[in-house]
Amino acid sequence: FYKPVVKRPVPVSDSLFALYAGKYFFEGDTMTLARQGNADYLVFTSTDKNRIYFTAPDEFFGKNISVDLKFEKNQAGKIIGFYFMENGKKMMAKRL
Repeated sequence: FYKPVVKRPVPVSDSLFALYAGKYFFEGDTMTLARQGNADYLVFTSTDKNRIYFTAPDEFFGKNISVDLKFEKNQAGKIIGFYFMENGKKMMAKRL
């Protein structure tokens, strides 16, 4: 039988979200990670705004996004992008 995965959103403070907010580049497209009120969004274009939910301080998903995403830091601890796994390959959106 299929057992659905239950994802439980966790709160992310404004100060932590501020470290993630901004523009990212993936395969020719620019995306923006933004917070509006109490909701977080990954915006692909002005008309394609996807609400996202954090499942850990550095992991998130969207109901309209088919993968789980995780932020990546460099050795200095600075956010350099976020990634997801697809067919065993790491797909990275780089921070601009």
